[in-house]
Parts: sequence; structure tokens; C-alpha cells
Amino acid sequence: MRHALGVLACLLVDCCSLSTVGPTVDLTGTWSAVLPSGGPDSAIVLVLSQRGANVTGTGALTPWVIVDTSRQTGPAIELSVAGAYEAPSLTLDLQYYLGTELILLQFFGTVQDARGPIGGRLYVSGLMESITLTRN
Repeated sequence: MRHALGVLACLLVDCCSLSTVGPTVDLTGTWSAVLPSGGPDSAIVLVLSQRGANVTGTGALTPWVIVDTSRQTGPAIELSVAGAYEAPSLTLDLQYYLGTELILLQFFGTVQDARGPIGGRLYVSGLMESITLTRN
């Protein structure tokens, strides 16, 4: 009987110590997403490098613009990227200059596995857009 109680106690300790943290994966690589509010030609591409929990990189934001009443793909805007990955949560600050004004976009996502996709929300100036980053 004591042996059975001892085994039960060990099982309970093991079950209680199981981690609920998602998988730890290396996010280094190229990721992209279509920005739904900008149409099919509006996209973001990120080239990420991960060292431990720190994620840095570069990227490009391709917006759409109106030229002579027609919508066209605008010029790519260069981004700098800095953030953190603590499985399963990924947070990224994406920055670029519009003239002399520094613009900050923030991405909050959940990593499922190394292949992606990473679903999340992109915030800029109080506005939110749901996006999905996929590994290229």
C-alpha cells in the first residue's frame, strides 16, 4: 500500500510540474504576411535573427498608394526589427521613418511551431490588424 501511495505521489508531482509553455523554436529566417486592409499588394516581409530570447532583424513594408485615382503598390519602406520570443509568445517592434517622424508598429503573436504560421495582431497608432506571418 505504501508503495502504491508513493507512486501516486510521484505521478502527482510530475503532473503538476508539466510545463504549459509552448514549443521553443528558432525563428531565424524570412517571414511574410499580406496586410488585409491594404489589399493583396500590401505586404510585410521580415528577415529575423534569433539569439536566445532576443529577436532582431530588418524588413520591408509595401503599402498601396493612390495614383491618379488608381490603387497601386507603393515603394517599399525599410523596417528595423527588435523584439523577444518567450515560447509561445512573440513580440516585435517594427520601426521606420516617415520623413523625420519615427513610426512604431508592434506585433504580438503566438508561435505554434518552427514552420509557422504565426498568427497575431499588428498595432500602429492605436489601430489593430490581424495578420499571419508565414515562413518563406
